[in-house]
Amino acid sequence: PGSSLIFMGNPLESLKLAEFVVTSEGRLDVLTKLGRLKTLELFKVGISAADIEKLRAAMPKTEIKWTPASDEEIAQFHRRAAGARKPRE
Repeated sequence: PGSSLIFMGNPLESLKLAEFVVTSEGRLDVLTKLGRLKTLELFKVGISAADIEKLRAAMPKTEIKWTPASDEEIAQFHRRAAGARKPRE
């Protein structure tokens, strides 16, 4: 499924996102549609450094601050996601 971003009102200039794992390539590309974004903070986000560099290249006017999630935090995310997918009896 594709990603979409709908925002009505004043254009965003700053956005903070925290504690998630990007599970497929290009899932943050939707952020490139925020053309007036000045700062983007990604705190404890599981994404590759290469994908962050692609995002920076696509958003040269946006200051991107990234704190990667630890290996343990990423493992916890995957355990919780796997548990959420199990059918309930």
